[in-house]
Amino acid sequence: MASPSLRVGMIIHSNSVITDVGSLCSELKRRGVFIILFANGDTTFKPHYNPQIHPEHLASLEYDKIVWYRDTSHLAEVLQEEKIDVTFSEEAIPFVYDPDCFKERSYKIFNIVHSVDNLYKKAKKSQTNIIDLSFVPFEKYGEYLDWDKADYVALGLPKYDVIASLDPVLIRKKYQLPEKYILVLVPNNNLLNWFVIYRIVRELKRAGYKAVLKGKHPKCDKEIYRLFSHKYFLSEHSFYPFVTHELIAGSSGVIGFDTTAIEEILMCERPFVNFSVKPYRASAAEEGNFKQFVPMWQAPFCLDIPFFDFCSTKGLWKPLPSFIDHFKKTFDYKMIQRDVFREPGGASVRIADFILQKLETEDKEKSKEEVT
Repeated sequence: MASPSLRVGMIIHSNSVITDVGSLCSELKRRGVFIILFANGDTTFKPHYNPQIHPEHLASLEYDKIVWYRDTSHLAEVLQEEKIDVTFSEEAIPFVYDPDCFKERSYKIFNIVHSVDNLYKKAKKSQTNIIDLSFVPFEKYGEYLDWDKADYVALGLPKYDVIASLDPVLIRKKYQLPEKYILVLVPNNNLLNWFVIYRIVRELKRAGYKAVLKGKHPKCDKEIYRLFSHKYFLSEHSFYPFVTHELIAGSSGVIGFDTTAIEEILMCERPFVNFSVKPYRASAAEEGNFKQFVPMWQAPFCLDIPFFDFCSTKGLWKPLPSFIDHFKKTFDYKMIQRDVFREPGGASVRIADFILQKLETEDKEKSKEEVT
C-alpha cells in the first residue's frame, strides 16, 4: 500500500488518453494513491475528443480530483500548486509543445507512449530535457527510435491490460452485433475512395459476413459509410474500454488500410487483412515512426496486400485480390506477440511497482543526505 500522501497526476489533454491510463488509474487507486486528473479545458482543441466538451468519458476513470487547465503555462502553474509527486503524460503531450514552461518543477514527468507519434524524441532534444522517463511496450521500441537505454523502461502499455476482460459474447450483446462479422477500420485520410471500401464490404457479405465499420473524426464521419455497413461507430463512442478494442474482440477478423491499430488487433488476437495504401509507409518505416509495425505487417496473422494502384480513379474497378480465406485461419498469437511486441496484461502493476519503489528509494537517499 502506498503512502496516502502520494499524489499522482494524469494529464488528459484529449479523451483518447483515457484509453492509455484507465487501467493504471485503477491500479494506483487500489494502492491508496491520491490521483488528480489534469484535464484540458481549451475547447478549441479537438472538439470531438475534448474532455471539457465531453466530460462524461472521465467518469470511466478512478480518481480523486479534477483540475482543469487552459493552456500549457496554466498547466505548469496548477501542477505546482497541487504539489504532486509524479505526473503521467501520453506521448509527452503537452510538455513537448512548450517545454520552457516546465523548467522549474518539483515533480517527475513519466511518459506513456502511444506507439506511433513518438513526440518524446522531440522533448528529449529540448534544452530542458523535460521528460524523466518513458514506459514502452518492448525493449526494441527504444532501439527503433535511437533512444538511450536510460530514457525508457520496457514494462508494457496499460491500455492493453483490459484485453483479457473483453468478452466477445457480451460485446456483441452490448452493441447488438451479429455473431459473425468483420470489422473494417475506415482510413482517416483521403488516400482511398469510399467506393473501394464498398466493394470490399460487398465481398464480405457474399462470403456470409456482416460488415461493421469504425472510423474517427473528422474525415471518417460520413453518412455513406452508415448506408452500406451493418453498423457504424466512431472513436468517441467509448474510450475505456475503448470501442475499437471491443469491436476487434467481438469480431471474426479485421480489415484495415495500413492502420497502426494492427497493434491492437494483434493484442486482441484476430486475423488481419491489411490493404496497403500509404505511399509513405516504406519511408516512415526507415525513419523510425513506423519501424515498430513492420514485424507485425510481416507476421502470419496479417495478410499484407499492396493496394496502391486501387487509389486512383482507374483502379476503382480492378478485380479485388482474394482475402476472405484469411479469416478462416488460426495462428499462434502468443508466439507472435512475444516475437514482435509483448503479451498483453500486467503493465499497470509493473509500472505502479516501478514508480513506488523508485520514489521510496529516492526518499531514503534524500533522508540519508539530510542526516549527513
